[in-house]
Amino acid sequence: MGIGTLIRANRLRYGWSQDRLAAELRQYRPTVTRDEVKKWEAEKIIPGSFWQAHLATALGVPLPEVEAAATVSRMKRRAFLALSGLAVANASIVTDLTASAAGGDCVPMRDYLTPYAVDHAMAQIIKGDRGAIRRLTGWMQNGETAKLRVNAGSILWKTGHPDLVEAAPNQLLHDAPARDWYLTSYARRVLRLPWEDAKQYTGRGMRAAELNAHVKELGDQVDAGSRWCAAVFIGQAVRGGNEQARNALLKALRVEEVRENLRLIGLSLVGEQPWKEA
Repeated sequence: MGIGTLIRANRLRYGWSQDRLAAELRQYRPTVTRDEVKKWEAEKIIPGSFWQAHLATALGVPLPEVEAAATVSRMKRRAFLALSGLAVANASIVTDLTASAAGGDCVPMRDYLTPYAVDHAMAQIIKGDRGAIRRLTGWMQNGETAKLRVNAGSILWKTGHPDLVEAAPNQLLHDAPARDWYLTSYARRVLRLPWEDAKQYTGRGMRAAELNAHVKELGDQVDAGSRWCAAVFIGQAVRGGNEQARNALLKALRVEEVRENLRLIGLSLVGEQPWKEA
């Protein structure tokens, strides 16, 4: 629910007009008028923290609900560009998941592995919202299911924020269930494999077409997570003696900027991987 809907719904719950709500708020600032209430409800203006607190008091709504609604409305503004290239179904998913993240509700992301395009769109919407970033970081680190941790990490990885981009691969090193989900999801998307085949996929014995697909992802400058997954599978090919794979990693080593990705590439080139098998 956006802030405009929340204000209007609770104003009408009391049977108040916009004038009446403005009157209730004048005790905090005498100059507030019906026009401001009208703009808030139309979301032409998003009330700041000062008015959020007083709206919560006047309307009898918990402040966290008002703050979450304001966050959703700010995200909606950012969403227009982020959603423009998505199919209608995915756009609906993004809207629902964005609202859930803003409100601290992890359930939709707990049991559902979000599509790649949805993660990209959500990353662009939430990257400027500290509250949503904080919640996603907590879910990535301590989420109750591997799917929740993968979904949160995948979104954070695509924000482009240096600290978040560095945190995501480090998390996967120590979270084997999430790492398996992430690599499987990547293999399914990039190689168009059925899920069960993607789960069993390994880069050893990699064919030329597979290597080309991974190399393309290795050059994705937007998604450090795709580069990480590509390096994992290309590294497996290197350990299997594939010289073309080795050359691809050497080339990536010269341009990669993410520390954990560089570490993974370096270890792969010497026949190692950065985590221990169970």
